[in-house]
Amino acid sequence: MFKKAIIAAAGVLLGAQAAHAADIAPAPSDWTGFYLGVNGGYGGGTFDFPMNIKTNFPVVNDQNLDYNFGADITASGFFGGGQIGYNYQIDNFVLGAEADIVGSNIKGKLDIYSKTADSNVSGEAQVDWFATGRLRAGYAATSNLLIYATGGIAWGSVNSGYDLDLGSIGRIKDDTNTSHVGWTLGGGFEYAVTEHISLKTEYLYVDLGEENLLNQNLADLIGNAPPGTEANLKIKQDIAIQTIKAGINYRF
Repeated sequence: MFKKAIIAAAGVLLGAQAAHAADIAPAPSDWTGFYLGVNGGYGGGTFDFPMNIKTNFPVVNDQNLDYNFGADITASGFFGGGQIGYNYQIDNFVLGAEADIVGSNIKGKLDIYSKTADSNVSGEAQVDWFATGRLRAGYAATSNLLIYATGGIAWGSVNSGYDLDLGSIGRIKDDTNTSHVGWTLGGGFEYAVTEHISLKTEYLYVDLGEENLLNQNLADLIGNAPPGTEANLKIKQDIAIQTIKAGINYRF
């Protein structure tokens, strides 16, 4: 997905430049109109994995527990893709909407070993792609320079793999892909270099929300566990990243 997004973005950019190389004109005095462009950048943040284990041992009721814990993964990587949008200018104020989608290799890894419990927990997660649909509100400081704030919804796909080696209890290992929906907020500036071409730099905080990753009764791994025995382990993943990107737009 990441490689395809880069190739497609490069194709759009080269096509726009070739079609209008001979049409270099002064920068516009009005930002109104549709635009299409490409972007690329770097992102990172913390992937949170909230966990809960709740037990029910019929023969030892006084040892039951309901315990919340978790793990954090520091993630980083690059992304690239494209955007499409529309602006409408009223005096110096510019209102608009933009949608974008990018391929990503933003990822992080975790490895925890406990000698006392004779267990090892490892995992990794990668944002394969993410997209946003946003409103923009800006101010044209000059005929060339637009400064704006932006926010809206965000969604994406996260690929996760985990390996829970719990020693004598057993082992849980799996790879899974989850779809996330959340929100985004940020801002940036855009500079018109010709009548049709503008350059942009943008910061976005992207929160893709929390999704379930695992819900497993560990007692199922023990063949001789008494009837009614439960040790439910729940793991969720909460994905949030900060991104900084540069882009180029062709305005129609």
